[in-house]
Amino acid sequence: MRRVDGYVCVVRTNLAFGLDTQLLFGEKVGQSSGEYENLTSNDLTVYGNKEKAEEGKEDLVKREDFSSVRLARLQMDVFDTDELDDIVDTESLVVVMSNDESGDTLLGPFVEGIPIVGRLPGAYICDTDFKTFDSLERAVYLGTEVNRQAESKAYIATFQLDFLE
Repeated sequence: MRRVDGYVCVVRTNLAFGLDTQLLFGEKVGQSSGEYENLTSNDLTVYGNKEKAEEGKEDLVKREDFSSVRLARLQMDVFDTDELDDIVDTESLVVVMSNDESGDTLLGPFVEGIPIVGRLPGAYICDTDFKTFDSLERAVYLGTEVNRQAESKAYIATFQLDFLE
């Protein structure tokens, strides 16, 4: 099990084909021009403290393509498929689709009116206001379909996002 626990910047934008979406940014680990990097490309690396997250927020606020930037605390326990019996809290789960091309993508349940991911029976949680699965069985089913259809590694994770502002 991998623990992700720290701070993120949550930005609102409508870059995705007119769809209102939210993106999660954490600690810069690559070549980003600011003090932030999208969680999909930085291996789910959150800010270790609130001060660093505030620095990232200051950089993100300068971008004109984001309508709002908020700070939040993100806590995730990411489980491999052979660790599913260790999951205690099954009320707020996501699937982490992981591959070398697109990084780590957080997926949740299908929501009416929100595009699905390819032919997968789920949606990007950033498009659904962070809607999560409320049962392990549904999350495991999506994970199985990620393996089969997208030929990507899938992890099941608990997900808790608490806005600080």
